[in-house]
Amino acid sequence: MKRVKLILAVTVVLATVTANAQEKEKKKSGWSVMPIPTVSYTSDNGLMLGALADVYYYGPDRCNFPKYDHKFYFDFGWATKGSKYGYFAYDSEKLIPGLRFTTSAQYLTHDSFPFMGVNGWAAPYLEDMYHDAEGKMTGFY
Repeated sequence: MKRVKLILAVTVVLATVTANAQEKEKKKSGWSVMPIPTVSYTSDNGLMLGALADVYYYGPDRCNFPKYDHKFYFDFGWATKGSKYGYFAYDSEKLIPGLRFTTSAQYLTHDSFPFMGVNGWAAPYLEDMYHDAEGKMTGFY
């Protein structure tokens, strides 16, 4: 019975892939935006919430799809324990004719990274020295 279900599932997947491949792909022009919300959890950062998006510009005519004229990538997020991050990337073959131009920038803030000491030995964490004279949190090992 398991073998029949497996064969049926593979057949359905192959039929779907074949049907999608045979459809004529609609060419795009102009801008295309694909946003996605992000959620993650780590014990160091807590609950991390954010969003990422791919933004494509295909040009005014439909002649170069699926290639794009310009691609932008944005990824931003923040965590419940104070961390923040931001990432931006850009890619284009049309900005400088004859050259592919790619660049990226990243911004990270973290209150405290885990410190394992020299050669991986765990360093003692002094809780009473966690705040400085102004009350600002400073990880002190």
